[in-house]
Amino acid sequence: MVHNGTPAEEVFPNRRYNGDDPFFEELEADTRIQNVYVSTNASFAEEFEPCLADRPYEKPTLSIEETSQENETLGVVGALPQLVGREGLSEETLIIAGDNYISFGVGDFIDHFDSHGTPTIATYDVGVVEVLETAVMSSGS
Repeated sequence: MVHNGTPAEEVFPNRRYNGDDPFFEELEADTRIQNVYVSTNASFAEEFEPCLADRPYEKPTLSIEETSQENETLGVVGALPQLVGREGLSEETLIIAGDNYISFGVGDFIDHFDSHGTPTIATYDVGVVEVLETAVMSSGS
């Protein structure tokens, strides 16, 4: 599952015309992943529709949040209950914030989850404690 509230051109930089997207290729190829939802608010829907339509993948589906203004967006975590209800999700779910970059294979992450059988969260060490403290304080206020 890909969840995103970022404009399409930031998620699909320079890829709109050639259809090359290793991230979606990996999600498409992994048989453990049945569905991929690209969730965004209504104000970005028209940007995402052609980006997804231009690609040869079957799994990605655009799922529109019930917000239409950028200042109404719930963010990745806040919009999850809406996505679960809108798409009828009831199974184990992999959530990836599409405006973040990951440096490992999604399949490796799923393997780790499968081997431990518990909720799994991947984070990235930014290397500067002050940056992390600022981000946590910003998100908590």
